[in-house]
Amino acid sequence: MTLFVNNLPHQVAQTDILDLFGNYGSIKHIFYPTHWSTGEGLGFAFVQMTAKPQEEIAKFQLHGAEWMGNALQIREVSSD
Repeated sequence: MTLFVNNLPHQVAQTDILDLFGNYGSIKHIFYPTHWSTGEGLGFAFVQMTAKPQEEIAKFQLHGAEWMGNALQIREVSSD
């Protein structure tokens, strides 16, 4: 499954997202787009973890949680 993580603060770095989701297990892949000229995050990311139970726990615990001043929105967008 892939998780869509929305409402990320624009100053967040990919390593911050890796650290956040790393608390729930191993990360398989992350896609965190940034603005082409400023390098600033676009406010969303896609995260895949190595095990579905880890993704489920991360989704349940982080959806609506405040992180760096923003309430995270997390949805499942696909199944692997």
